[in-house]
Parts: sequence; structure tokens; C-alpha cells
Amino acid sequence: MHGKFLYWQKSLFCKKSTLNFITRGLRLILGNLLGGPSPEKRSVLAIASIARNLGLALFIAGLSNSGQQLIPTLLTYMIFGAVLAVPYSIWGKRRMKLRDSK
Repeated sequence: MHGKFLYWQKSLFCKKSTLNFITRGLRLILGNLLGGPSPEKRSVLAIASIARNLGLALFIAGLSNSGQQLIPTLLTYMIFGAVLAVPYSIWGKRRMKLRDSK
């Protein structure tokens, strides 16, 4: 019985992580699309739409009794944000350089 519970728990974590990654990607795309004509404003809105206050979340998790269980989820959330934000930032900088060179 214990093995089935661990499998279910790992499977649920994997599904939540996948959903988290997809929703953050969609927020990044929507932030870029809704940012208006200025590339600077689009980049700011896109990055702001996926950024959250991780420090506050870790602090609150540390105060709760189940805080140790929440830390892997919060770290996964942080890693997904970086995986999405860094390539987007590099792409945005290249796009602005190309626009400025014309």
C-alpha cells in the first residue's frame, strides 16, 4: 500500500509541475502579446507575469508546520520561472538590438 501511495504522490507532483510550466509559459506569451507596441513594455509585462515573490513564499512555508514539504514545490516553481525567463530575456535583447541597428 505504501508503494502505491508514493507512486501516486510522485505522479501528482509530475502533473502539477507540468501544469505549472504550461501556465507560466502561457502567461509569458500573453504578457508579451498584451504589452503593446513597445518592445520594452512587452518584455517587462511578460517577465512580471511569471515572476512571483518567492522569498515571501519561502518565509511563509518556513512558519507553517508543513513548510518542509512545500519547499520542493517552491523550488520547482523558481526553476521553471528561470527556465522560461532567461531565454525570453535573451531573445528580447536580441530583438531590441536588431531593431536599433536598422
